[in-house]
Amino acid sequence: GINAEYGDGKRTVVLYSHGNSCNRAMSHRVGLYQKLTGMGLDVVTFDYRGFGDSTGVLPDENTTVHDAGAMLQWVEKNFPEHNMVVWGHSLGTGITVKLLSSLEKYPSQLQGLILESPFLNSGEAGRHIPIARIFDLLPFTKGVIGEALEGLFPTDQLISKIKLPVLILHAKDDRILPIHHSELLYEECCKQNMTNVDLKVFDEGQHKYLFTIKEAMAAASNFIDGL
Repeated sequence: GINAEYGDGKRTVVLYSHGNSCNRAMSHRVGLYQKLTGMGLDVVTFDYRGFGDSTGVLPDENTTVHDAGAMLQWVEKNFPEHNMVVWGHSLGTGITVKLLSSLEKYPSQLQGLILESPFLNSGEAGRHIPIARIFDLLPFTKGVIGEALEGLFPTDQLISKIKLPVLILHAKDDRILPIHHSELLYEECCKQNMTNVDLKVFDEGQHKYLFTIKEAMAAASNFIDGL
């Protein structure tokens, strides 16, 4: 990245947790990394076991959270002089919130959390994925996908345990996880008297192209700069 410094004069490293498709090298993810490094940030990204280069493993809630935790420790050890921001996208938002809500102590470098296109909880998310819409057309399978995912990654129940500034980014034209997920999540934060949470909504960007929206990247940059 560009040799730039944020806030207190230290460089910042972003630990990026991706969503549920394919691997860390998907073009939209690489596009985001390039935007972040262009802002002067360092980026560490990874695949959960069962994704990318790994073989013979089926990922689940516990393994993804464990793997994100291992990477958090790795960044803490290998970037001791950096500030750190965790950035989760889609499924990665549920993983990062579950991880951070379970920690008694954060790495000293950890300054903030960015949630891009998050979901309220897996049950609610499951009601909006394309295959769920097909099942919902049949009376005897209506709601079956959402019910199967109920209880997993309950971000709405765990968000109040996050003791960090949080930035939520979402596009109005997101058809994978509609905007109401972020709106309801933000409402829950307000109910829990979380004063360090900000929601930024954009007209365009769909589910995975917010990195192409100038205002979205400016919001992320301003958030990190203010930590």
